Amino acid sequence: ENHIHLHLAGILHDVVEDTSTKISEVRKLFGDNVADIVNLVTDEKGETRKERHEKTYPVLASNRDAILVKLADRITNVEYSIATSNLRQFRKYQKEYVYFRKVLYFEDHIEAVKMWKCLDEHFLVEGE
Repeated sequence: ENHIHLHLAGILHDVVEDTSTKISEVRKLFGDNVADIVNLVTDEKGETRKERHEKTYPVLASNRDAILVKLADRITNVEYSIATSNLRQFRKYQKEYVYFRKVLYFEDHIEAVKMWKCLDEHFLVEGE
């Protein structure tokens, strides 16, 4: 059942940020677990991308499932920027990676280890 929640949250992860959908609607349709993950990966309000992440990531760090969804999203975005030769987008993620990894890193889940390794290799970061 947890895998289903992760998949649903992964599909819905940007719905609150990018549409008029409210987290209460996600909760009503998909339940608390999915809504909690979607809520955690939804950026907090802020003037800049950096400010939004500084508000969002420390709270996101409390939920391993939400981090897995965020990792999958980040890998997809990074690999898409590589595939489309969008160097500007790639550099944006590269610049953010030290903070992203510092706040969200954990290694007690086999899939998380694989995902962190993938991102580390994209950004040539030595693991700790």
